[in-house]
Amino acid sequence: MHKKFLFISFAGLILNGYSAAEEPKKPWKNSTEVSAVSANGNSRATTTAAKEDFSYEWSHVLLNLTGSALGASDRTGTTAEEYTAGEKVNYKLTLRDYLYERFKWDTNRFAGIRHQYDSSAGVGRKLLVFANDNLDGELGGGYLNEQRIAAPRNDFASGRAYLKYIHLFSPTSTFSQDVEYLHNFKSSNGFRINTETALTAALSAHLSLKTAFNWNRINEPAPGAVKDDTKVTAALQITY
Repeated sequence: MHKKFLFISFAGLILNGYSAAEEPKKPWKNSTEVSAVSANGNSRATTTAAKEDFSYEWSHVLLNLTGSALGASDRTGTTAEEYTAGEKVNYKLTLRDYLYERFKWDTNRFAGIRHQYDSSAGVGRKLLVFANDNLDGELGGGYLNEQRIAAPRNDFASGRAYLKYIHLFSPTSTFSQDVEYLHNFKSSNGFRINTETALTAALSAHLSLKTAFNWNRINEPAPGAVKDDTKVTAALQITY
């Protein structure tokens, strides 16, 4: 009986080890955010937003693909409409240093932008790596081509500085802050700033609630558009 118990225990250890070996770390991640607000009565308005974020990691390369859509309407018709798509590739040099290449397309007719193409490349570094705090920084240069609806094309060589900070409150809740500065080498007053401040709380293994505040400044906007755009969103986030 004792020998039989030892044999079963040993067989169980082998099977557990085999199962662990057969289940390597998943190389891809996917995150989908969806939010919708509809008001009826004295005010009638509808706002919808969706965002997709997919990444795949090899030994030295990380690929990230993103896309988003935002729409809003009221009694008078459509009041906001924006679509974006982008890609980014990181090439690992060391445990903390990497090279990056990124490209983003954007259209926002209410900001006077028919098509905007923003590309850049540069270097990045994990500036802080702690159990609950991480800070990444990037520096690079690129080119921005903006086709405006009611104005001539605006294109220029750009410089880019970017910081991303993540703080882990607990295994199920995080705070993140993104800040991006784009310098316009053609016109120093034509700089741009993009920020996102976000809180994410997990509701289950794959479902989270994310609230975010976005501020975007184009210091020399298209004719008829204002410099600053802000968005406050509360979205369900589905991750795999």
